[in-house]
Amino acid sequence: MSARRTAILFFTHTFDPVALRHLDKLRTEASGYGTLFVLNDGTTPIPERIRDLRHVFRFPELQAKYPKRLGTTLIPGNTHLAFIDFCEAHPEFEQIWVIEYDVWFSGSWALLFEDFRDVAADLIACHLRTREAEPAWHWWRTLSAPRNEAVPPALRAFLPIHRISRRALLHVRDRMLAGWSGHGEVLSPTLIAAAGMTLADLAGDRGYYTSTNLGSGGLLGLGTMRYRPAHLWYGLQRNKLYHPVKQRTPSRVLATLRETSRFWYSQVVEHRLRYVLEHVHDRLRSPR
Repeated sequence: MSARRTAILFFTHTFDPVALRHLDKLRTEASGYGTLFVLNDGTTPIPERIRDLRHVFRFPELQAKYPKRLGTTLIPGNTHLAFIDFCEAHPEFEQIWVIEYDVWFSGSWALLFEDFRDVAADLIACHLRTREAEPAWHWWRTLSAPRNEAVPPALRAFLPIHRISRRALLHVRDRMLAGWSGHGEVLSPTLIAAAGMTLADLAGDRGYYTSTNLGSGGLLGLGTMRYRPAHLWYGLQRNKLYHPVKQRTPSRVLATLRETSRFWYSQVVEHRLRYVLEHVHDRLRSPR
């Protein structure tokens, strides 16, 4: 798809030095692949030098428009409403890249955009999984259909960075207005797939990211693309996507170290418990 039909949304609520560094890198390296916008809810002052890039959405207005949304806040689960708002305001774009402020790419963005330029998928995202692959993921339970419709096989995706087509976004909008609801990371991929549209994994042929394959689906502790904790060290692998990469403060570093140690402790406990249970099971089954 041509660059003039593609929008690139830098989605942020903050303009701290790290977020601005991420934006400047994207602005420099992606200039030939789409029109850049800064997507923001208007509650934080935007620096003058990027004011002409902004698209402001108003979440209270989106709440009123979509009564079947998840809860009463943008996060968790409702960020797709902001992307739909942009799509409705800009019918000139047929596809949209969404990149959150705390996503970092350790290569040139031009490389990644070039690789996916001719991929015709309606949704390109990280960590596409079925319910069977990650049965304990917390947000499956939020997926809800209108009373007269059956819930199709559910899919989830991790969406800090993704590319989505205009027709896919408008389909999600229409389904929500018809009564569908759920966390955006299960609602959007499920509805897009059920409509016969195509999905693709952002790993691509180059392996642009790594993520965990735990049944919990929590994306904690491991992988370059994860939910938490924030990366203290990143960019060691070339041409990899990293999330979350945030401004380092003493409290955030401490929280990251605490979350990391808690994750590894839980893995050790889980491994030991599994070992004990398997040992007891084998002893009970063995002949006396």
